Amino acid sequence: MEMFVFPGGEWAMEFCRRVSGFRGLFRRLRGRVLVVLRRVPGRVREAYGLDPLGFLIEVDEHGCRGVQIVDPLSSKADFIFTADYDVWVKGLRGEVSLTQAFMDGRIRFKGKFLPIMASIPAILKMIEEAQRIPTLFLE
Repeated sequence: MEMFVFPGGEWAMEFCRRVSGFRGLFRRLRGRVLVVLRRVPGRVREAYGLDPLGFLIEVDEHGCRGVQIVDPLSSKADFIFTADYDVWVKGLRGEVSLTQAFMDGRIRFKGKFLPIMASIPAILKMIEEAQRIPTLFLE
């Protein structure tokens, strides 16, 4: 089975591929979604030269239309989710609920809240698909 390195371009493209085509789920969540990973471990910082590091995801009514690794400090997005690297990793491993992490403030959000609330099924589907990617985590 092919493993995808997180965070990495191939992992990001696999995520995008998996969440594309969910017609109807993404009616409200459209635009640029920035997922920010703070306090990245040394290996990640060395590999990308970034801390924090971001995934900029282009979303339309069909799902993911593109994704790239970016410097979040110089990127603009409609919706921004920010958390420490270890929160994202534990969430992707299924060790913590990313929904609970959002509710208790470990994941912070910036942007229009109403489209996010209306897009909970799409967000849950995105989390589910991300957790299914065979992943090797850089730590």
